[in-house]
Amino acid sequence: MKLPRYTEYRSTGFGWFPNIPSHWQTCSLKRIARLKSGETITSEEISETGKYPVYGGNGLRGFTSNFTHDGKFALVGRQGALCGNVNYSHGKFWASEHAVVATPIKPAATRWLGELLRAMDLNQYSVSAAQPGLSVELISNITVPYPSYSEQIEIANFLDRETAKIDALIAEQEKLSALLAEKRQATISDAVTKGLNPDVPMKDSSVAWLGEVPAHWDICFLKTRFASVEYGISDSLSAEGSVAVLRMGNIVDGQVCLNDLKYVDEVDPALLLVQGDLLFNRTNSLALVGKVGLETTQPDNWQRLSKTHGAALPQVLADRIRKNMNERGTLDVLRRGVEMLGLTAPLELAQFKPALALNPAIQARYAANRLRVVRQVCHSPNNPKAELDLVLFLNGIAVATAELKSNFTQSVHDAVDQYREDRHPQPKGGVVEPLLGFPGGALVHFAVSQSEVMMSTRLAGTATHFLPFNQGNEGGAGNAPNPDGYATSYLWEEVWAVDSWLDILHRYLISKRNDKKQPQAVIFPRYHQLDATRKLVADVLEKGAGERYLIQHSAGSGKTNSIAWTAHFLADLHDAQSKKVFDSILVVSDRTVLDAQLQEAIFDFERTTGVVATITNEHGSKSTQLGQALKAGKKIIVCTIQTFPFALQAVQELAATEGKRFAVIADEAHSSQSGEAAAKLKQLLSAQEWAELQDGGEVDTEALLTAQMEARPGVKGLTYVAFTATPKAKTLELFGRKRDTVDLSKVVLTHHTLKNRGKQTLGLRGEGEYKLQPMDAVGSGSVQEKQEAYLTEIIELVNGLFEGDLSNGDQLVYVNGVLKGKLLENETLLRQAASNSKEHFANSPDLKEAMLNAIMDALDAHQSMSTQALGSERVRDGLRDILLGPGQLYEALRSKAEHRAR
Repeated sequence: MKLPRYTEYRSTGFGWFPNIPSHWQTCSLKRIARLKSGETITSEEISETGKYPVYGGNGLRGFTSNFTHDGKFALVGRQGALCGNVNYSHGKFWASEHAVVATPIKPAATRWLGELLRAMDLNQYSVSAAQPGLSVELISNITVPYPSYSEQIEIANFLDRETAKIDALIAEQEKLSALLAEKRQATISDAVTKGLNPDVPMKDSSVAWLGEVPAHWDICFLKTRFASVEYGISDSLSAEGSVAVLRMGNIVDGQVCLNDLKYVDEVDPALLLVQGDLLFNRTNSLALVGKVGLETTQPDNWQRLSKTHGAALPQVLADRIRKNMNERGTLDVLRRGVEMLGLTAPLELAQFKPALALNPAIQARYAANRLRVVRQVCHSPNNPKAELDLVLFLNGIAVATAELKSNFTQSVHDAVDQYREDRHPQPKGGVVEPLLGFPGGALVHFAVSQSEVMMSTRLAGTATHFLPFNQGNEGGAGNAPNPDGYATSYLWEEVWAVDSWLDILHRYLISKRNDKKQPQAVIFPRYHQLDATRKLVADVLEKGAGERYLIQHSAGSGKTNSIAWTAHFLADLHDAQSKKVFDSILVVSDRTVLDAQLQEAIFDFERTTGVVATITNEHGSKSTQLGQALKAGKKIIVCTIQTFPFALQAVQELAATEGKRFAVIADEAHSSQSGEAAAKLKQLLSAQEWAELQDGGEVDTEALLTAQMEARPGVKGLTYVAFTATPKAKTLELFGRKRDTVDLSKVVLTHHTLKNRGKQTLGLRGEGEYKLQPMDAVGSGSVQEKQEAYLTEIIELVNGLFEGDLSNGDQLVYVNGVLKGKLLENETLLRQAASNSKEHFANSPDLKEAMLNAIMDALDAHQSMSTQALGSERVRDGLRDILLGPGQLYEALRSKAEHRAR
């Protein structure tokens, strides 16, 4: 690489850039960009997944529901040992108080500006304090070179081009270095176990791992060649003492590392080290302990690896697996295997069940998977005495951990606190925990009691976010009592069952990656998602194509993922004769996130692109696109609500004329505005629906689906799957639930009594003036105008609180139904409302606590809104104001209290 030269340079008089091209300018940094710290954000507001990334002083910290910036920016770390480091962001994101955002004032290319800041070595300007930090004022006044904007672009393009080449070379060198390290270890192993003469006669050692050795060598027990073999101490260690203690972390790559030593005051003299003593770790990575059964499942690969690496193979294999897990993530290693010196294809570490059960060799490998549950696992290189209650292993690789609590002494929340407070993935001053770190640790961590289960896929100390993994209890949170055992027995009896657990690892888990394809999070299904998709697939497998399924799935509880899983599973479904059940899956969605999520999930499962086709107005004729997609045999076809009627008609005709079979998956969360698109749908709509459109109303996916189903009810080979939180009566009827009719003459009042108390005086207001309006009109049955105004006001206010794809109905039900309903059941609030003014009631600490409890109780059914409310005081305050205002909570409590007092 040769840097371009300018014809003429001039001296600047500044040490860190003494010469610049003569036509460049110089100025203080503050003339080019405004440097300003981001905004404060609490750890509770940051989660593993979310809408907008959060950047701190050292890069990505997680995700949140709001953003502070939108665009491309260079970010500088403001505090800590790495203050002054430079990162880049683009799009909408939240910059925390630990990041300094450089916003251009004069024309400045982001890449050029960022690399200029990096070249300034800003860490040298950190101010000494309890924690190093940058002075924004100080660095803003530093003089810097300033070329024209066009030259900045040229410099940025040059850097992109050349650094990409260098990065590629570095990656190749790292790969070569790893292979050479394996070769080095294999050479050492061969020399110490086979000798240096390849022509010497050999004999069988009768030791499995050793194989043949030179015929003139002796074979003996290791203990006969050492004066003693002793375990180290297991005493409590401290930062001070008279005798230093070497721990696992002090032995690195065969060398003794004296960093972070711990001490004891006394020790057995036999354990004091002298020159010539040999040290080795008692434990190693669990990948080594498991050894993944390669000798029996892949004997040819094992033989090739043994020939290449000799006796060092277990250690080489363990190191290779651990390195890949730390870089690519545990999930990718299990699904894709690892490359090893001596093999032409990746070494497989697990065998998952294929869609077709035709290959007996694959079936045998699937049956050979080794799943283990181990109790009280000492897992930590930082704290050797720390134990995890349970660890689940697949072929020696940890895939799940669990902390167990008994309801007699503790709750599931104590297990959650244990993870947050005592199970840090990388303790301060320590190394990454192999089972708890991300992305190379276990894939999911369960907190389990006898009554509840919660789970998290990424530990982050006190910022760890846990989600419920409960079955639900008659529409509420938690689990129903189990007459035959614990309420949580479904976890080990159903979810952790061998075939179920392997299916989850194979087809449900999704790795979320950043632009550099680095793992950032893992999605694990909630129980309701697992249950719904499995029941659906089992019924389709039993009954074949042609059925109708209605899944009542609330928004904000992972519905997008549920639709993606359903589409993928149905697309791969085969019957008992190994024939595909469906030719294609048609999904209607206006959410680009669903299209992208389908693509991402399927690529994560199969490493196959082009499985999903999207029908839009952007790529020519919709009929041509659909025809091409169907002809190409696309597994999944995604269309918008505007193109849905045409696509649905096309698959109905193919099903009727060519016997093809399709599954149609519809999401009710989308609607079409009136206009040209709606006019094209007129033929599918009832007169009332069309009139609503003419008045500016909307027709949603559910209405279109039911209209088309009614129009062509006899078409075989079509399976309809509708996802909706609140299905309409017509939808319920079309999907198999008839409308109920009630004979009022048969109704008996069982919970009301009527008593004749004689004539009662009418309570008059004021001085006896009470005007009763005559009943001269028939009631409409609609909501009273005043109440309707309250509901409208609630919707307007709540729309400004929550982020995400939430309908007005979902938000109204959550605030005015779920939360208000739970608060109305609170006895403390009833008493306070009855005896206090509204102002005093609004400031009651009991109200704040009751609201928090109500939000937590609603977490299972309304995950998105409850999660946002729990993580933001602003949202909780907004909910309180709505409930005390148009929600009429205080008035409803007083009315209920007065009714009781009568």
